[in-house]
Amino acid sequence: AYLVVSLTIKIDNHCKQLRDRQIWMPLHISLVIIILAAIANGVHGDCVNSVGSSSNSWHGGDDECFCNAGTFDVAADAYRRFTYDSYLATGSPSANGKVWNDVSPNSNYFDTSGIVKSTGTTFRVTTACGSGNGAKGNVCYLQGSFRSKVDYDMVDFFSQSIPAVAFTICSVTRYTSSNPLYQKRIISAFDKTWFHGHDNAVAGTATYYGVVRTKGTAVVNPTDWLIMCGENSKEMAMRANSKDVTLYPIVKGGGTVAQIGINRGPFASTNSFWAAMEVTVWNRALPSLDMDQVVAFYRNILNGVIPQSQALMCIPCSVGYFCPAGSNSTVCTPGFYCDQSSLASPTECPEGSFCPSGSVNAQMCVITSYCPAGSAAQNPCQAGFYCSSTSTQTVCPVGTYCASGSASVSPCTTPGTYCPAGSAAPLQCAAGYYCPNVTAQVLCPGGSYCAAGVINPTPCDAGYFCLPGAASQAACNVGYYCPLSSPNQISCPAGYYCKTALLALPLACPGGSYCPAGVSAPYKCASGSYCPEGCSVQVACPAGYSCSLTGVMTQCLAGYFCPENALKGTLCPTNTWCPSGSSSAELCPVNYYCKTPASRTLCTSGSYCPAGSQAPIKCSAGNFCPTGAGSELPCTIGHYCPSGASGEIDCTVGYYCPFVKMTAPLGCTLGNYCPSRSSAEIPCAYGSYCRALSSSPSPCQSGFYCSTPSTSETCPAGQYCVAGVSAGALCTITHFCPLGSGSLNLCPAGYFCKTTTNRASC
Repeated sequence: AYLVVSLTIKIDNHCKQLRDRQIWMPLHISLVIIILAAIANGVHGDCVNSVGSSSNSWHGGDDECFCNAGTFDVAADAYRRFTYDSYLATGSPSANGKVWNDVSPNSNYFDTSGIVKSTGTTFRVTTACGSGNGAKGNVCYLQGSFRSKVDYDMVDFFSQSIPAVAFTICSVTRYTSSNPLYQKRIISAFDKTWFHGHDNAVAGTATYYGVVRTKGTAVVNPTDWLIMCGENSKEMAMRANSKDVTLYPIVKGGGTVAQIGINRGPFASTNSFWAAMEVTVWNRALPSLDMDQVVAFYRNILNGVIPQSQALMCIPCSVGYFCPAGSNSTVCTPGFYCDQSSLASPTECPEGSFCPSGSVNAQMCVITSYCPAGSAAQNPCQAGFYCSSTSTQTVCPVGTYCASGSASVSPCTTPGTYCPAGSAAPLQCAAGYYCPNVTAQVLCPGGSYCAAGVINPTPCDAGYFCLPGAASQAACNVGYYCPLSSPNQISCPAGYYCKTALLALPLACPGGSYCPAGVSAPYKCASGSYCPEGCSVQVACPAGYSCSLTGVMTQCLAGYFCPENALKGTLCPTNTWCPSGSSSAELCPVNYYCKTPASRTLCTSGSYCPAGSQAPIKCSAGNFCPTGAGSELPCTIGHYCPSGASGEIDCTVGYYCPFVKMTAPLGCTLGNYCPSRSSAEIPCAYGSYCRALSSSPSPCQSGFYCSTPSTSETCPAGQYCVAGVSAGALCTITHFCPLGSGSLNLCPAGYFCKTTTNRASC
């Protein structure tokens, strides 16, 4: 019958390996293991103290077992571990074989790491429990005769996978016979050059690869339990029951061996009656302090301080290490220090100190180095920084520089150099830049160039150009020109040419040639076109101009005309006028006469000039011609015009002009008068008279009368005639009016007037 057993209670020291595994085994074997485990533990529930102190070194329960903070399971990385209760009294791999199982993390429960063998038909390997032989408490163990062997099958460890100079082996063994014949080697190899713990009735001795590792003296009674730890590294530490049995001076040696186990010597004469409580192997060298803690762990089991069924080998963390809860011993992290044992966490290295890996104490940072909190090593003050304190480095400010390892800044003073923030040394001003001060370099401006290390830019020479950031001036190319301080070469403009390199100014295109933009030589102007100085394109000769073969445009001369594209002027015909710049011959214009085609003259007064006149024409009688007349103008009524008249002549007083185009005026007849510009005679009014050629009526004078417009007669005697009368008035009595009287004459005193014609004296 078989039973599935869930190992969730701690029946042995395989807490990590066996938890929650289900194992098939015979029912009676399962019960035996459970009973034995209960006896060995003395505890069926939680894990117990592994060092016997009042505080637990590790915790446990139905779910997990782990070491307390400040301690660690030194067996967690064991390469092989064989405990008293990992032995199976029956089972494979052979019909008569037994298995002592490896319970290290590197193996599973049912491997065949330890095969128990015997030369006889009866196995002489048994389990037993008891105190004594150096054990104060009750301990359980395996025991066998000199014919009982255990193959640990560690060939891969000692001869193949890992160099033989890096291992640690700790064991708890003893002789079970007091007969020296059966007190030889217990843990040994087939190679006689390798044994550990016991040899020739001596406990506490070891030889690895033919090199004696211990002082060779017995440290315990051979039949007492021996706690033996040894390692094969640079320290080659050896411990026997807490005593340092290392053989000094240390002699290095190494090699490979095979078939390591119990009673694995080459001859039966090297075997022993033996007992083994536990054997643990690491593929590394345990530190001496850890090795001492392992020895103390086994000593506490022998003394009954802790139960033998302990699953974890919890030991205090050494100085220089720290152990978080449930973890392995960890070398003190770089940047931290571990100044005491049993630390759960390291202490951060303070400012101004550094802590390499495994540090026990913080080390002071030296001047010219800096160490911020948590530094693993001194940091040399970097170039571009200075370290005025050992806690931090400070960026070198602008205008200063700091070589590597500087404790203070150095001023940047060399002309032509600059020091930006973080400078390790003064930087020479780069070509294409200038340094007016020591704080920064400035890009060389266009139109100047800057060689390396200058403090001011140099203006670019005429004939050269300098782009922004130029380290030297560049020659102006053909087809370009460059004035002084040019930032770029300038393409030759239209109307100019640039025939050579290094031109400061362009050359004006000469007359008779034309120069498009960017040319190095002028182009000759074609016939019929003209190109004045500075011309960029050739132009068709315009009307009014002539363009000779030289390509020069000339204004057409007076007397000639020049149509478009004319090479020379054409003589103007007669009756035409061609002033300078004429594009065609024009008929001599009206109002002018053109004696030659080269000139025109305003028609003179008294003449007229119709279009095409070569000379003025005299104005005919009855017409007038003012200056510039193009034709004769008829004389109007009231005027007369003799031949060659330049204008109308007003009809003079005493004359009249009753018709147009009159050549002479008509005299005013008797009884009429004619004022200036008269077009007809005007009859004289009664009381006035008009003689021939009168310009205005003449009133009859006092003493006269005008009976008709044409006569003026003397007033007769006996009448008087006041001015402007056409007949005389009779003289009244008492008055007298002699011939020609213009008024009544009162007969004066002393006279009497018998008649009205005269007077007589009284």
